This record gives sequence, C-alpha cells and structure tokens, in this order.
Amino acid sequence: MATFIITSEDTLAKHNLAKLLKELRGSDTQRQFAKRLKISYTSIQDWEKQIRLPNEKNLQRIAQLKGWTYLELVLFLFGSDARSVITTTEPLEVIRACVPKLSPRKRQELEDYLSLPAEDSQRT
Repeated sequence: MATFIITSEDTLAKHNLAKLLKELRGSDTQRQFAKRLKISYTSIQDWEKQIRLPNEKNLQRIAQLKGWTYLELVLFLFGSDARSVITTTEPLEVIRACVPKLSPRKRQELEDYLSLPAEDSQRT
C-alpha cells in the first residue's frame, strides 16, 4: 500500500476527480451514485463542485468502481504531478502504473535501461 500526501488545494486533482465522477455516475443522480459508493450525496456534490478531495477510503472505493488500483487513480488525478504526492510505495507498482503514460521515446529509454545487465543498471 502506498502512502500519499494529498493537499486539498490541488485544483488539477479536483478537476480530474469531478470529470471522472460524472463519467462514472452516468445518468444516475448524485443521490443514487452516493448510495453505490455508500457515502453521503453531499460528498458527491462537494467533489463534483471541486470543493474538496475524498479521503483515502473513498478514493479506494472510486478506484474500485472504475476498475483501477488506488495508485492508478492517484496517478490519473494528479497527472504529471503524481511524483510529488507519492512518498512511498512498492516501486514495481509505480512503474506499472506509469508505463502506459510514457511517450514512445521515454518507453524506449526504459526498455533500454531494463535490458542492461543487473550490475550495470544499478550503477546509474
């Protein structure tokens, strides 16, 4: 499990969350969607209005509903700023979540790095 520091002032994360919630909610009302997540509808209102971010437990519920891991959700919410909110986690999880977001050039750099013998890759 990762440990994250999430500031409530992060407007990018709030914007991305609001967009995601509206997608997940579909034609459901905020009350109906809140029942699916087992939370109050006022929480959904606050999140969609970008007033605040959910706590870790609710982020996990949202990730599960989307079919993502908690880490994938955090990376989606914070975009390229995700590295600044991840304080500790399983390194392989971070790599797996980040690889799909890499440009072709960066992906090739990673492949080249991983193809080095283990003793060479530890020196860089």
